[in-house]
Amino acid sequence: MNYKKEDQRVVLTKKMLRNALIELLKEKDIHKITVRELCDVADINRSTFYKHYENQFALLAEMEEELVEVIYTNINYLSTHDQANNYKVLSVILEYLQENREFSRLLVNNNVDPEFPLMLLESSFIRNYIEHIIPLNSSDDYYNYLIEFIIYGYYRVIQNWLNKENPESVKSIAKMLTNFTGMVGKI
Repeated sequence: MNYKKEDQRVVLTKKMLRNALIELLKEKDIHKITVRELCDVADINRSTFYKHYENQFALLAEMEEELVEVIYTNINYLSTHDQANNYKVLSVILEYLQENREFSRLLVNNNVDPEFPLMLLESSFIRNYIEHIIPLNSSDDYYNYLIEFIIYGYYRVIQNWLNKENPESVKSIAKMLTNFTGMVGKI
């Protein structure tokens, strides 16, 4: 029973630190944020921070890894259990991005970690998924360019969607991207 209380406190502490980091990242670069500032904004002691993270970069890395994990897990699960239902995969991922809009927006705009978009977009996992939904059975340059076009096109649409003041619904964007993929697949 005591163990669960500790877990709830850890969850709450990490949530407070994440929120503090997001607030600070809106104003300044990760390299200019100090652990002391993070702790002040989160209203926790530095010793508590150091129980969980080595520095602000470790906190950011954990947040990025969580986002990537959600994307990869949903792509993997939904594409294997709901054969090639791209709309459903996109809906789940977009829903998560919308729920975490502020942080997602910071990441996709390269405001936080300029390596993050490249790490995400150039992963073999994303490429394999796109190849799965557009199986052209080709390895020529044309096909490779087409895959790049789709991956980076998805990214830009999602980036623009996250940056809008009054964005379309998750369903609308998922349907739009699914339709775009279908059109491109017919080329």
